[in-house]
Amino acid sequence: MGTTTKRRLAPKVNHYVYGVMAVVTFMGIILGAQAMGVWTTSGKVDTSGKAVEITGKDPPEIKGWMLLGDIATAYNVPLAAIVAAFKLPADTAASTAVKDLEGKGENFSTTTLKAWIAQKLGVAAPPTVSTPKAGGDKTKP
Repeated sequence: MGTTTKRRLAPKVNHYVYGVMAVVTFMGIILGAQAMGVWTTSGKVDTSGKAVEITGKDPPEIKGWMLLGDIATAYNVPLAAIVAAFKLPADTAASTAVKDLEGKGENFSTTTLKAWIAQKLGVAAPPTVSTPKAGGDKTKP
């Protein structure tokens, strides 16, 4: 007589249940981390978790999500001067984010605003970053 051993069978999980469990686990980790304040993708906090604030001393700290009125106040530049310098719409509100104004005035962008404010303050302009053109460089050495 031979001895038979019982085989342990792996539990069977429905593929749909497994998929839902994977998504719930993935989203649960992200949402839980956000709720605890350890996960952010807004750029409104620095690496230590401290909220980014406008000091009015360094133009490169200006971000696109910042409000035009807050920037004008921090850097002691009249809002009307910014509107006039970039020929923005006359009804531009102080509560408008800088990124929402890009392309609405004459050569207005977050980068040009930083450079303009640096010039007004008499400090070195922030370095500009050039972006490569689509398709890459076609020139030969």
